Amino acid sequence: MTSITDPEALKAMIKDDPKLKASILEENAYQQKYNKIQFYEPAGEKHKSFHNLKIKVGAFFGGNRSGKTVTACAEDVFHLTGKYPDWWEGVRYDEPIEMWAVSDTNETTRDILQKQLLGDWSDFGSGWIPKADIVEEPKKKRGVQQAIEFVHVQHYDKDGKPDGVSILQFKAYEQGREKFQGTSKHHIHLDEEPPQDVFDECYMRTVDKAGVIRLSMTPLRGETDLYMTITEAEEGSPLYDSITVSLLDNKYVPEEEKEILKQKFAGADYLSRIEGVAAIKEGKIYPTLNYRVHVKKLPLEDHHLEIRGFDPGISTSACLWAKVYSNRDNEKCVHIRREHYKQDWEIGKHAEHIELLEQNERIDVELVDPAADKRESGTGHNIYKMLNRPKSSGGYGFHFIKANNDVDAGIMAVQELLRYSVDEEGTTAKQPRLTIDPSCVNTFREMNGYRYDKNGKPVKKKDHTCDVIRYIANYLAPAKHTRKRKKRFSRPLDFSKYG
Repeated sequence: MTSITDPEALKAMIKDDPKLKASILEENAYQQKYNKIQFYEPAGEKHKSFHNLKIKVGAFFGGNRSGKTVTACAEDVFHLTGKYPDWWEGVRYDEPIEMWAVSDTNETTRDILQKQLLGDWSDFGSGWIPKADIVEEPKKKRGVQQAIEFVHVQHYDKDGKPDGVSILQFKAYEQGREKFQGTSKHHIHLDEEPPQDVFDECYMRTVDKAGVIRLSMTPLRGETDLYMTITEAEEGSPLYDSITVSLLDNKYVPEEEKEILKQKFAGADYLSRIEGVAAIKEGKIYPTLNYRVHVKKLPLEDHHLEIRGFDPGISTSACLWAKVYSNRDNEKCVHIRREHYKQDWEIGKHAEHIELLEQNERIDVELVDPAADKRESGTGHNIYKMLNRPKSSGGYGFHFIKANNDVDAGIMAVQELLRYSVDEEGTTAKQPRLTIDPSCVNTFREMNGYRYDKNGKPVKKKDHTCDVIRYIANYLAPAKHTRKRKKRFSRPLDFSKYG
């Protein structure tokens, strides 16, 4: 018996026939449970826009309860079965497909994706894949209780006739990159953000079959490399596109529940968990740093200032020399032209080597880590005072001033200097205002590896040149923010486009 989805037609049929009513209701209940994909409707316009993406990598960034995983799983079923709804305008496969459904761990894959697609362990077919289209008993995964490895799904041609069997495999990021090598896939669904190396392998798996990747994720890890790559892609990119959906966009969540959740979260948590926007930063601090764009030789005979910045660390110390000049738009630009990067030297040896490198060059501004105003272990001398004490009095004769060490403001200032844009031909249209000489290998290496931890704080490791660049950026653009704010999320978020 065909299920009845039109409420008015159903009412008319059962009005005067109790037996027919019972039969229809029984059949409808069966269809609702074991063929519920036919009742599926996108939870909102953004959800439908995600379905209609025709891009290689399409991401659905969403808050909790925004419907992102359900939406992506429904799409999985359309591809696995070939039974697309009338309103469908997205990618289509005209043959049986091979697909992966992947999440963080085997357990989360089982509890989220497997349950969404197959239903309860004791009742396969109660998920989005129709029971009638599960060709045979799903193959169980070894070592993970109640987890499935493979399932075969009946595929249909455009006329609704069976034309083969699609293969769905469940995997987990915790298996490691090596477990994602080898085979080609038409469709890969990544639920929550994968490690970069796993994503790269998944991308390669879709190349042979001109397949696609779909991500459904809440960006709790913040502005990671992958998030930035997708969200900052040029408009019209053939590779990346994304839809960001809020919990408030999901028409199936009751309004009173939305209000409760809105009150529960605040600040960065609100942005990521409700709005689906990356707010807590984890990953690269300077994601736009590009060797091709930012590393170059510049003679710069005509410059305004010569700045020396020094970070005398406990084991590693770094000193950078920067020329400050103006571009055509009369904006201040910085070129890091030289570096001094040494380990396990006492302060006197650093001072001698810095002076030797300069060979009587004019230095307009000398900046030093304010933490240098302390005693050096071993000698007991105050580093800051020794650096500035005249040579006639046993010092080193510099004129350092304590740098502004506002970390957040400095990072924001450096990010602004690194910004550049690319035109449609891939040529750099607007040059960055911070460049690095090729000889400054430690500077580029440290900036490239400079990262936020899971709490949104810069990792204090191998960041000596990064500190110096912050001192220089803060000197040129005085900090507008102080460290007195009580909550980190009170810092204005910068969602400007990068090149």
